[in-house]
Amino acid sequence: MLISAIVLLVSAAVVFFVSPFLLSVGQWQSRRPGLALSGWLAALAGGLVLSTAAVVALVVGALQADRGGAGPQALVPWIIGWMALAVVGIVLALVLSASDDFGRKLKAEARVLRSRWTGWYVDSAFRIVTVDDDKPYACSLAGRPPEIYLSAGLRRLLAHDECAAIIAHEKSHIAHRHNLVLRTAVVNSACLPPRLPVSERFRASVLTLVEMVADDDAVRATSAESVRNALEALGDDSSDSSLRLRSLRLERIHLMAG
Repeated sequence: MLISAIVLLVSAAVVFFVSPFLLSVGQWQSRRPGLALSGWLAALAGGLVLSTAAVVALVVGALQADRGGAGPQALVPWIIGWMALAVVGIVLALVLSASDDFGRKLKAEARVLRSRWTGWYVDSAFRIVTVDDDKPYACSLAGRPPEIYLSAGLRRLLAHDECAAIIAHEKSHIAHRHNLVLRTAVVNSACLPPRLPVSERFRASVLTLVEMVADDDAVRATSAESVRNALEALGDDSSDSSLRLRSLRLERIHLMAG
């Protein structure tokens, strides 16, 4: 069992440390953000499955050593097995704490948004809400019904077709359950040492990819020009370079390609 556990742990380490580099090679993520996002999530899930299997093997080894009687040969797997179980308990506590923090912040933000409603209407299954805030922004909250928030500042800044593009973008976040993906990224980052590539790269890549996926869905629902113009206007207003980069991506993929 000890050898099996070591093999599984080494495999998990390979997945955790090598996958960030493999998934970052080339420019294909920009054209296939959905596939790249699936790759990151699959790598995380694969690493976790291998790690869990290794812990199970260590605990089984400890139980077998316990039944086999005392002695130096039985003591080592017994200690390693129960130490592994203690590490799992610590990790679970970190996961629950980080997930709880994420949930509390989300609820606090939702309370602020709902306290500043100035009007809303129903669009299919969605409630589109205008928020009394001069700062231009949009966001979405999953629920029943799912809600999409556009600030008054955003509505003043963007043309009607550009607001429609932003709404389509937020609908995509809800349809793909990106809130769960973002929670996973935040929890993963909170539970691992920040200098680990799998920690920082996973979070940064996932945050970027979910926006690209939503941009592409918004292009299909409205037009590439509307989405690009909305991103450019928001980027110019906020000096957020990531919005400008997403605008350039859409121009290169959807507009220059004809």
